[in-house]
Amino acid sequence: MNSNVTLILQALLAIAIGSIGVIVIFYGLNILVEKTLPQRTRLRVLPWIYVGPSMLLLGVYLLIPAIRTFYLSFFGSNSRAFVGLENYILSLLRPIR
Repeated sequence: MNSNVTLILQALLAIAIGSIGVIVIFYGLNILVEKTLPQRTRLRVLPWIYVGPSMLLLGVYLLIPAIRTFYLSFFGSNSRAFVGLENYILSLLRPIR
């Protein structure tokens, strides 16, 4: 089988497994909250059950890489030598072509 087709099938399988996993987590937590918590507490916790998986995924796949990129921007091109604000100073002072 063509390697591109294999990669596409793997990506589709990963998306399907991830989607099913999030749905299972959502429904599992929803059932857990409905059966174990009193009505007053349930009304406060249930919105977080709906938003929680999204916030978790955004944190893992967007926030952590953004923080790491910001951290690495203070290092040189090989990401080993600390250069501080030198990268920012060079980018601001270099003329646009």
